[in-house]
Amino acid sequence: MKFCEYCGHQNESDDSFCANCGKRMGQITHDEIQQPQKRKKSTIRDFFYLIYCIIILIIIGIVIAILYMIFGFWIELISIIVGIIILIGCISQIFTALIDWIRENRELKKKRKNRELQKAN
Repeated sequence: MKFCEYCGHQNESDDSFCANCGKRMGQITHDEIQQPQKRKKSTIRDFFYLIYCIIILIIIGIVIAILYMIFGFWIELISIIVGIIILIGCISQIFTALIDWIRENRELKKKRKNRELQKAN
């Protein structure tokens, strides 16, 4: 039996391609497979961060409603400013996630390259 180096699926010894992911099979045995790292589970900190964001959005909504009652037409300007601030926050979160993803992929490529070099030696 051979195991796919990409997904870890067990394949027949004479298979050239993985039956699960379709990648080309190498000469990897069960002992050579490194278990994939488990993804970080969401923590209580992530939960509190979500609650914090919801509370902030509720407060912003209340403030906008009060300002609308007081100033009327000025609320349009204020809502545009708040919308731009929220949009900037969302874009920064997307870029942060993208940068983290790129770093993680680079680390995985380095590990894979090191494994290939170790096999060659």
